[in-house]
Amino acid sequence: MKKQLVLLAMLTTLFISCKKEKDGPKNPTFQKDEGFTNRTIASGMNVLIAKYILTVGAMDGFIFIPDFYVAGSTVVPFKNFYFTVKRSDSSLVYKAPARTISQYYVDSHILLEKDARYSVAVYADISPGSIGMVNVQCQTRYEWVGGTGVLEKLAGQETMVTPYKSTPTLTHIPLTGLIVDSVEAKQYEFSIAGKTAHKQFAFAVQVADNGANDTLSLSKLKCFEDGVDVTSKVTFMDGNGTPISVITENTGKIFVTYTAGSGETVVDGTRIFSLKATPSGFHHPNDGDGYSLQLITDQNAVPDGYWYLNRGSSGSHAKLSSTATASGSAIAGNLIWSDMSAGSHSALFGISSNDWANGYKIPALPMQIWHQ
Repeated sequence: MKKQLVLLAMLTTLFISCKKEKDGPKNPTFQKDEGFTNRTIASGMNVLIAKYILTVGAMDGFIFIPDFYVAGSTVVPFKNFYFTVKRSDSSLVYKAPARTISQYYVDSHILLEKDARYSVAVYADISPGSIGMVNVQCQTRYEWVGGTGVLEKLAGQETMVTPYKSTPTLTHIPLTGLIVDSVEAKQYEFSIAGKTAHKQFAFAVQVADNGANDTLSLSKLKCFEDGVDVTSKVTFMDGNGTPISVITENTGKIFVTYTAGSGETVVDGTRIFSLKATPSGFHHPNDGDGYSLQLITDQNAVPDGYWYLNRGSSGSHAKLSSTATASGSAIAGNLIWSDMSAGSHSALFGISSNDWANGYKIPALPMQIWHQ
């Protein structure tokens, strides 16, 4: 009787094993990476234009067979299209050879590990100054080692990508010298190159009071463009979006937001921006008192469609939203700029155009440190 039970168990195990092999991987999925936003690309080399997540089921010998079709509008020339497959630890599994034609299918058979999660990224070289849409379509199939040879299909995905018409290049201009109490001086300087509009800059500020207890501050805040005083066009605010006239030891962060006139400054070429202020309370040179300023950008992209200027529900600093009308869901940003790609560009709150962006993927600038 025992032998019969053992034999029955062996046959049952064999049947289940064969059935698993026939059925193949359980529930593999292929979907867009929600962390990738279509508005966070600019022209250049090796531009990420689409990103997907592939989750493999429990069967050994999973073979991934992606079919990509990429097409650009006539005003978005691009070349050297390729894709990569990486493990969750970012190690490379496969990199497709680059193709130089604008539209094609690529058919690769990539053996992947079971019970794993992979990132599939699509890249291309996009010519400078491009504007329009890049369409990425991916129809994916799979099979498995020891399977029937019949290719199974995963859900197809489509990504529409809009390159920026132009992007700003920010460069820090180092300043030299020491703090001179009660004397107005440049505190931070940088240049912007390109053809872009700017609504807002943000600066991280640190004021250090060492030794004797002093009341340290930076007052009479001013903004200059190419040496011209434009302070009347901007509003200085703290990190909460409250207008200020003085930086203190507790300020931490300031916004410089264009609020007067057209509500923006437009750069076409290269322009130098300078912040000036008058330091006060720095009476003990041997204490090590000082301060620093740093132009900061943004670590995260906003959701797709958040391309309108908005004040949101708190603070007067510029934010981004899916609508130009007042919205409590508006997302704060540090560097707020535009490629001016909308047909009717506007930087005015309430009626702004939908061509604004934050500083995601634009490098922050170095810190300017001042001491006595």
